[in-house]
Amino acid sequence: MKINCKNKSLFFMLIIVVFFTGCGTVDDFKVKVGITNTNFDYMNDGNVKKITIENTRDKSYTFIVKDEASISEIYDILSNAKVVEEKISLDPDYIFRIEDKNETIKEFYYVAGVDKTDSANFYNSNESYIVSKRLDNDIIKYFWNIRRPSDFNTVYYENILKSIDKYKNSIEDKKVGINILDDREVMKFILTLDIEEFKNKLPKNMEILDKEKNDSYDVIMNITTTGYTSKIFKCIVEFVDKKNNTTYKYYIVNNYAEGEWDYAFTENLPPSGF
Repeated sequence: MKINCKNKSLFFMLIIVVFFTGCGTVDDFKVKVGITNTNFDYMNDGNVKKITIENTRDKSYTFIVKDEASISEIYDILSNAKVVEEKISLDPDYIFRIEDKNETIKEFYYVAGVDKTDSANFYNSNESYIVSKRLDNDIIKYFWNIRRPSDFNTVYYENILKSIDKYKNSIEDKKVGINILDDREVMKFILTLDIEEFKNKLPKNMEILDKEKNDSYDVIMNITTTGYTSKIFKCIVEFVDKKNNTTYKYYIVNNYAEGEWDYAFTENLPPSGF
């Protein structure tokens, strides 16, 4: 028997009614159809004392969430997280510590901006969830009270690529480790997802430096940010050639004007006022 459009609507409404009748509440219904989980229910009713969020690359960048409205919003995001078996292979960007009124702490690792995946981006040794990037967009960025350089990703990674392009004739046959994770000034701005996207733009003989393989690189490329505002970004890119025992530097000043960034490179000697 064929079901026309009107009957289809009634049919699906009937299914929903059956679900609601069996579950009793909207939240229970969401659990039954896999929209939510109950693993974070301990966060309800004012049971959470505070939530500490720490940047894994810059531990000085840590903030504490105490107000009930923000805790409730975090609970809403986590309760709608999907429970999965497998954890994502990317390095975490943040550590979440949820502390209740009895001072019991549950700790989770979070990879920001990655929610279109089958692997958990919010996890600990016992629990694994796919959490919406609202956690980053609505919570972390709301409390981010530091000045992030305008177009940070564009300027920062473009400086590296332009430096490579200028120096590539000296390193095209050498293995290069790009050391960005020691750039103290901007570690808090660097996210795992951005690093993964940047890797795809690198020549085959280059990779993000792995300190455990430090001896395997012929050249170490260091990036040191020396200052930034919303209109200017300064950094030093240094190539340390271990084979030839030489060091070569680019002093870079980026200025923002008329809707675009200008990239100015000075070789080996800093420009006036740097």
